Amino acid sequence: MNASLSHADDTRAWGRGFAARLNAGDVVLLFGPLGVGKTTLVVGICEGLGVHGDVLSPTYTLLETYEGRLSVYHFDFYRIDGSNELRATDPREYYRDGVTLMEWPERVRDLWPRARWEIRLAFAAGGRTLTLQRVESP
Repeated sequence: MNASLSHADDTRAWGRGFAARLNAGDVVLLFGPLGVGKTTLVVGICEGLGVHGDVLSPTYTLLETYEGRLSVYHFDFYRIDGSNELRATDPREYYRDGVTLMEWPERVRDLWPRARWEIRLAFAAGGRTLTLQRVESP
């Protein structure tokens, strides 16, 4: 599935709609360059899951958790150089009971579950493009 997003409000709205598809145990990998709107998309997903209050980027804290219709575990691996740097927080511990959202997942490829959603954001003329794919690797 592909979408064109002209404004941050479009990104949040898309995230709210996508949240209706999510179930406990789902993992969503968010790809894209710095500033493309990954955290804005997370805000929309959290809104769609009924999270109230501020949704913050965990760039410095690695993990933010939120409660809504499902628990939300929001990871940001921007400052991580591989999963060997993760000492106390292993995202696989969160894959069962809520929704796990991962920004910069390419930095921890060995921690990806076999079944996952992949969302790729890119800059485009007039805004952003978004590509959604459900992956079930062997």
